[in-house]
Formats: sequence, structure tokens, C-alpha cells
Amino acid sequence: GTMSGAEDAKNLVYPWGTKFDPGKANCADFWADAKTGAHLKIRFNAAVRGLMPGDAFDPDGTSPYGVVNMAGNAREWTSSWYMPYKGNGSKQGPYYKKYGKQYKVVRGGAWYSSRDELRVSSRETGGAPSLRADNTAGFRCVRSADPVDRE
Repeated sequence: GTMSGAEDAKNLVYPWGTKFDPGKANCADFWADAKTGAHLKIRFNAAVRGLMPGDAFDPDGTSPYGVVNMAGNAREWTSSWYMPYKGNGSKQGPYYKKYGKQYKVVRGGAWYSSRDELRVSSRETGGAPSLRADNTAGFRCVRSADPVDRE
């Protein structure tokens, strides 16, 4: 089912909960069936696969923190360097050569991404050959909430 609040966020598989729903994010599954999200496709005159307004899936795809569009639409760079997770001592495999301060972590998937790429645990590399030249991802500006915003 759906999460009951931020205290359950550690159990998220997708930004909105534990089960995949193609109607909650702009992704490959959303576009695979004309009936999925038909009201959104009509509302935003989206006749072809591609980007949609950032708030198109609000409130259905919203996280327990109130953040919209964290999955699908456009992949987003993070401030994290692409490094091995703690406890991963592997010195081989396709990802080993990418570790270090050469690529940023990209998360969230895009309008063409599979449901696996939309999972909150999924990460890819971005910023190649530079953040300026990498046109496959966007970014999200984040700031701490003012006390007034928290009410």
C-alpha cells in the first residue's frame, strides 16, 4: 500500500510507496498503454512520449515529504560522487572504473526509463564528459525549509 508518513520513508521502493504504479510517474510504463494516465495525457496535450510539467503527477506521485516528481520525467544529478557503497570492496566489474571523483550520481529515471530505474535505490552515473556537456539529466535546487514553510 501507500506510506503513512515520513517515518515510513525508509521502507520506500518508489517515492510514493512500496508498489509500482505506472500512473504515478512519467516513465516507459506510463507511455506503454494509452489508458494509463489518459487524463494527464489529455490535460497536458501530451500526444508523444517526452517531458511533462514537473507537477503533472501531483499529488499521486508525491513523496511522504511532499516532494513531487522524484521519479521519472528527467533524471537528476545529485551532489554525490559515484563511489562504492560502504562494504563494497570489489575491484572488478563494470562499475569499478567509474568510482571516484569523475562522475556524479544520477537518480530518479526519466520518461523513457524502466520501473527498476525509478526505484529510490537505483543510481546511475552522470556528468560525462562534464556536467555542462551531459544533456541526459537535469538538477533540482534544494534548500532547508524556513520555519514558516513547515506549518
